[in-house]
Order: sequence, then C-alpha cells, then structure tokens
Amino acid sequence: MKKVLFISPGFVPIKSTSAGAIEGLMDLYFCHNDETKNFDITVYSAYTKDNEIDQDKNYETVHFRNIKVSNAKSGLLRKFERLLQTLTGRACARFFIKEAIRDIISRNERNHYDLIVIENCDNDLAYIGKNFRTKTPIVLHLHNDYINTDRKDAVAATQFLTEVWGVSDFICRQVSNINKNSLKAVTIYNAVNKSLFDKELSQKQERELKKKLGIEKDDYVFLYVGRLMPEKGVRELVEGFIDFRKEKKNIKLLIVGGQKNQSKIDGYSKDIMRIAKENESIIHVGRIEARELYKYYQLSDCQVIPSKWNEAFGLIALEGMMNGIRIISSKNGGLPEVLASYGENKQYLNEITPKEIRDKLKTAYELRGCKPDRKEYCNLVSEAFSVDMYGKSIDNRIMELTHEK
Repeated sequence: MKKVLFISPGFVPIKSTSAGAIEGLMDLYFCHNDETKNFDITVYSAYTKDNEIDQDKNYETVHFRNIKVSNAKSGLLRKFERLLQTLTGRACARFFIKEAIRDIISRNERNHYDLIVIENCDNDLAYIGKNFRTKTPIVLHLHNDYINTDRKDAVAATQFLTEVWGVSDFICRQVSNINKNSLKAVTIYNAVNKSLFDKELSQKQERELKKKLGIEKDDYVFLYVGRLMPEKGVRELVEGFIDFRKEKKNIKLLIVGGQKNQSKIDGYSKDIMRIAKENESIIHVGRIEARELYKYYQLSDCQVIPSKWNEAFGLIALEGMMNGIRIISSKNGGLPEVLASYGENKQYLNEITPKEIRDKLKTAYELRGCKPDRKEYCNLVSEAFSVDMYGKSIDNRIMELTHEK
C-alpha cells in the first residue's frame, strides 16, 4: 500500500469545533480513504490545549502526529515570526511547519513516503524547499489565490514542487502564469457535504427562527455569509442595503459570520457590528455551526457575495444554490465557475460599490416571486461537487504521481 504524508495548515485540529473549510475537506477525504483503503496516510496536524482529542480514533487508515501550537514557546515564536515578516516583508515559516519538518528528519523519513501533500501552507514553501531535501514528489493543495504573478518569490518558493492542485480553474491559471510550462497545475474542485444542506426547514421552524431574529412574515431577507473583513465587501453591502431600505421598508439584511477568535475582533468588524446594532433592519448573528447553516439560508430570499478579492472557489455560493435562493455575486476568482449552472437565478456585480449593490438588491427584490427549485439545485450541486468525486479526483492524482496503475 502506498504511503502518503499530508501536512495540514497547522492552525487547528482536523477534528474540532474550530476546524475551518480546509480541515473539513481533509476530513472528507480521510473518511473516503477509510472506505476505499487505497493509501496508508500519515498527517501532521495542530494540537491545542482547547482541543485535547485523540484524532487517530476517528479513522482506520489515517495516523496523526500532533504538534502543539498553543503552548508558550509556540506563542512567543509566532509573535517573533510576525514581527520578522513585517520588518523584512518576506514570508516567514511558522513554528508548526518547522516542527513538522524537524520531526520527519529526526525519524529518518525524508524518503519514507510515496507522496507528500502540503495543504495551503503558502508562506512556508520557501522554508520547506530550502530545508527539506527528499526524492519524494511534493504536491501543494492550494485553497487560496496565494501563488500568482503579484508574489515576487512565487517561482523560487514553488520550484521544488512536483504539482499544484488548485481548487478551481482560476487558481490553476494563476499558478500557471507565474512560470509557464514549468509547474503543472491540476484542478480538483472542492466537495460540498450534501448531508448538511439536504434538509427542509419546516414552516414552524421558520416562524420560530424569524420571530427570534425579529424578521416579520412579509420581510424580504438578504443574506451575507462570511467573515467581516474589507476584502469581502461587507461595508459596501451594508451601505447599499441601508440606501435601498429608504425605498423599501420590508427588507432585512441577515449577516452570518464573524471572527473565529472573538477576543481578536478588529476595528472593521467592530464597526460593522456597531452599525448592525444601531439599525434594526440589519441582524448580525455571528458564527453559526455548519449543521445549523441551512436554516439561515432557507429563511432568506437572496444571498449577496460582494467579494473584492479573488475567491479561490466560492463554497458559500454552492451552499446558496443548494438551498434554493437567488444570488448576487462579484465576478472575482472562481465564483463564476461555481455559479455557471445557476442560470437566471444569479446576478453579477460589475463593481463593488454601495450604488451597484443597491441596484442589484432592487432588481432581486423586484423578482421576489421567482424562486429557484431548492431540491433540483441541491441534487445538481451535490452531484457536480460530490464527496465521492472529490475523493476519486485526489486518488487519481496520487496514483498517477506514484506510478500506481
């Protein structure tokens, strides 16, 4: 059986309540491998004092090597690394990566594996390439637009890689543009977990949740899901909504999301939260567990994705489609790929300004009687971006790169 090493992003454990999208996708693939038993997998993962769990117990074919990232030593080193990066303007490898590489070398496992997969650790690439010599092919599974022509060290940082797996054609084009024909980039679309959204919000549940949130029966609800940050265009959305509400009083803006760490809320987030608190038509509910998200999608009428930056994939757009609501979206990054099959149920923003957003909100409101078929799109999306297809796509790349036919 081929041996594959995965190096996680190294911020939180794979199996934890604080796990993010990448950890969730790793979990989906590891569960897939437990069913197929194609590979013997080892994974370096974060271990924190708040998540004291034995991750090995969750899988049959996956073995964990946990690195503590919440102790005093790692905390001090992280502060030093951030300071060094600020002063020099150069990417600085993290404590987690340095410990993982040190551990592999100390175990004399430089050439022990048939393939090594690095999950998104873009700022650590230069360190890995310089300090880890191996005959084993190394793949970067890239989940963000971090390797592109804007990055001065992009070629040097990726020269040791055998291949890049991008989560969209857009990401693969960005990688290919840095040094044409020298680094192969292959698209492996993210999977969506159908079980999280193949649920129907009952009329009773909808009434109760709307009452709890202060949403009236005849209100038209616009929905934003994501972090509160400038790159996501949240302020422009809020300003555009407030402007439109001067014309239509029976509308609400529901904001789902925020900072992962509530003790580190920045000024931008605080400002958005303040505006929401002062405006009864804007409802900010903070972070919602994945298994509860479908309720907020289904009580809404239109999702707005005003991203200014290049979304690598656009998982929230898939979630909106699966829950059968209209979508207003920017054209940035991989979003058009995700929304390609949504027909007239989507609108694209030509620019991310309050006025443009206000105009698109108005158009969506005027089409409020035209609602997508939830079940139809739930099935369509879950088939096109299925967990099974995701798992098989990774299997195929591993088999090809390890010469297993």
